[in-house]
Formats: sequence, C-alpha cells, structure tokens
Amino acid sequence: MAGEKKYGMFVDLDLCIGCKACEIACRQEHDLRPRVGEELDFRRYGSPFWIKLNWAGPYGTFPQLSFYFYAEMCAHCDDPPCVDACEPGVMYKRDDGMVLLDHKNKKCDGCGNCAKACPYPGVIWIDPDTHLAEKCTFCYHRLEDGREPACVKHCPMQCLTFGDMNDPNSPISQKLKVPDVQGNLIKIPVPPHMEVVPNVTYVLRRKQAGHFGS
Repeated sequence: MAGEKKYGMFVDLDLCIGCKACEIACRQEHDLRPRVGEELDFRRYGSPFWIKLNWAGPYGTFPQLSFYFYAEMCAHCDDPPCVDACEPGVMYKRDDGMVLLDHKNKKCDGCGNCAKACPYPGVIWIDPDTHLAEKCTFCYHRLEDGREPACVKHCPMQCLTFGDMNDPNSPISQKLKVPDVQGNLIKIPVPPHMEVVPNVTYVLRRKQAGHFGS
C-alpha cells in the first residue's frame, strides 16, 4: 500500500576498511557477550553475531591482488523462509519490512529451524544460555526513539545507510537511484532452491576485486 514504510540497508563496500566498529557497536547495543575457545559449539549453535564483518578475496594475480570487506547481517527478506520454518507467531515480518522474533512472550524454543531455513549461514544463531534464536533486528527499539541502528551510527566510514526505501527522498532511496550504484550491485550467493529477495543491498564499484562467491 502507498505510504507504508519498507526499511532496508545500503552497504557501500568501496568505503569499508574492515575496522569492525559495526560488530562492536552491535555487541554493546544488544549485550552480546564474546564467546571464545570451546565455550560455544559453533557448529551446533552458530556464530554469536548479529552483524559480522567478513572479507572476500584475494582476487587477481600476484602482485596485483585485491580484496574487500563486507558486513553481513539479516537481510530482512521480502519472502523470509525463516518465518515459514517457525511455528506461527514466533518469527514474523512487520508491515515495515522488519523480520523479528517474539522474545517477549518466550515463544521460541531454540529448535533452530529458522537458522536451517535461512539461505545466509550464520545470521541466525541459537543462544545456548537462553535457548532462543537471535538475529539482527535493524535496532527497531532505536528507531522508535528516532535513532539510527547502532551499526550505522558508529560506522566511521559511513559505509552503512539505513532507511525507508519507499520514501523517494530518504538517503537510502537517493543512493539506490545513483546510476553507478545500479550498475555495480552484487549479492551474497545462495543455493538456487533458497533464492530470496533481500532488503540489504551491497554495491562494489571496484570490479577488479571480483565478487561474492568467486
């Protein structure tokens, strides 16, 4: 419907320097405590990050090598398979596009079906202490106070732009309309049978750096 919000994230990979400020800000905002060594079985529970700074490459032939960093988070898909994998009401998609979990009513039992259904490995994980699924929420609690998501607020290179993609005047909409952005969009590859429509958009203009999955 006209007038409805549709939140999304724009990630400019040309600006990212791999500082991990987004990871740190997210951990502090949501009180995600570090887990090291054998304290957590990563294969069983997943990685304890709501946003994770990864890197791709190297690409090219020595000595002309290149790589790039990218922040990976829940894509808040238009057609989220995690929602269908959960019991009704546990994970849900709001009218503004955010995909969230109902932790208030403690409906999640930590079965992990949502994580298995997600085409992006690692963006949903099961906390072994609470036995609840965890994932990026686009910091909806901050939006209610008129603030940006923590990762956006603390990115020193301004790689991340968050906003309403249905508002043609929003910063994210303005960036998505730029011709060199439209010609250089890339996406994290997923298995063909798990194709989704994400609302996190990545752009990389330095084509010599290759692309996801190379």
